[in-house]
Amino acid sequence: MFLASVNLSTNWSSINSSLTSALGGSQLSSMLAIVGTVLVVFAVAKWLWDRRRNQGGNHQALLYTLVFGGVLAAPDVIIPMLLSILDVVINLGINLVNHGG
Repeated sequence: MFLASVNLSTNWSSINSSLTSALGGSQLSSMLAIVGTVLVVFAVAKWLWDRRRNQGGNHQALLYTLVFGGVLAAPDVIIPMLLSILDVVINLGINLVNHGG
């Protein structure tokens, strides 16, 4: 028996709406967005400051902080977008396996 299709983004929407309503609604999302924005601003400022002082800046730490801060700042946009891309990749793989591709 093969899976017909995978829809992770719809499942995430259900989980996210349940968590949001259980944990305080938009207040939690607002607080996470503020924390994520502050992380991104401070990471970029620190990276620029290190570059100005000719220390090169830590690109890897900047990247991880930008990703983490971005997810915190906009989880309702970034996570469904990534899951939709993953849906396409998984469903393509399933179709290739089902059709002997």
